Amino acid sequence: MTCSECLAHVSHCHGTLIVDLVAVECTDADCVDLDPARHALVVARGRVPVSTR
Repeated sequence: MTCSECLAHVSHCHGTLIVDLVAVECTDADCVDLDPARHALVVARGRVPVSTR
């Protein structure tokens, strides 16, 4: 399978961007830009409730 964005020479990342309360990181070790516009997958992590009762 070939990535259409790679073929079109579009600046993008194949990793998942993880946006946390204090940091932003990407699952792709070769990622050079943490801009959400470059990532097809963005996960926002927030506060997790201590109890669900």
